[in-house]
Amino acid sequence: FVSWPAEALNGRIVSDRAHYGTGVEGRTFPAGYLADLKPPGPDEVTEAMPRFLTVDYDPKRIAAGRATDAAPDDRINFLVFDRFVRAWTRDRFYLDAAHRLLDDGVPPELLLLYLRGTDDVQHGFWKFMQPEFFEGVTEEQVRDFGGTIENYWRWVDEELGVFVDRLPPDSALLLLSDHGAGPAVGEFAITKPDYMHLSGAHRDTGIIVAAGPGVKRGCKVEGATVKDIAPTVLAWMGMPVGRDMVGRVIDDMFEAGRAVAREAGSVATWKRDDTGDDAPGADSTD
Repeated sequence: FVSWPAEALNGRIVSDRAHYGTGVEGRTFPAGYLADLKPPGPDEVTEAMPRFLTVDYDPKRIAAGRATDAAPDDRINFLVFDRFVRAWTRDRFYLDAAHRLLDDGVPPELLLLYLRGTDDVQHGFWKFMQPEFFEGVTEEQVRDFGGTIENYWRWVDEELGVFVDRLPPDSALLLLSDHGAGPAVGEFAITKPDYMHLSGAHRDTGIIVAAGPGVKRGCKVEGATVKDIAPTVLAWMGMPVGRDMVGRVIDDMFEAGRAVAREAGSVATWKRDDTGDDAPGADSTD
């Protein structure tokens, strides 16, 4: 995604391809950062599995389950690899990377942590959570995988709690999803052959939760979009909002309301030109 290749900046980047290993160019900035950090190995994955699902997982059978006409057991085995093993391994790696970053010393002014597994797991296991929307789901499969999505979401919630406990008590926290989720049926049905083993699909409505200095306790945000996140974060940090940004500051979540954006001011743009320098006018605020 947008984090790779990692750009040079006043800080550190662990891109979304860092877990592939040191052979990936541009995986981090500075180059070589956290080079010793490795994703969990097969034994750690096997040890973690019982919390999320019940399965006799066999890594040697992964290839056999890729085909749409593969045997049912092989198909399930591939699903577990594709939508649980890869998801948990990746999220565990980036959680460990975030903890290592905090171990480096003073927390950065801005820290962004992306955990993709919550989406991957819902794509893979929705039919077991709501079998009434699908054909061919057995009672045994519901027993073994029906709680996988919620179990995964609980795990992520707990891990984020551990991470947040390490932050300064006056930290500004923003938790969000870029979309929602639901069963892949009707207009959301999956039609691409490579994804026919999936049963969860995106929905337009996601979540946003904020806590910290200046946040209005107990308020409910309405009408926010992903385009509003960057302006809101900038204003919350007291930094000017780009006038070329499509989104708005979500001022109704702040005690000071519209004053937050007004006091932060604006700037022509935060974009860089082709040389990597600030664009003309980026230092003029009002």
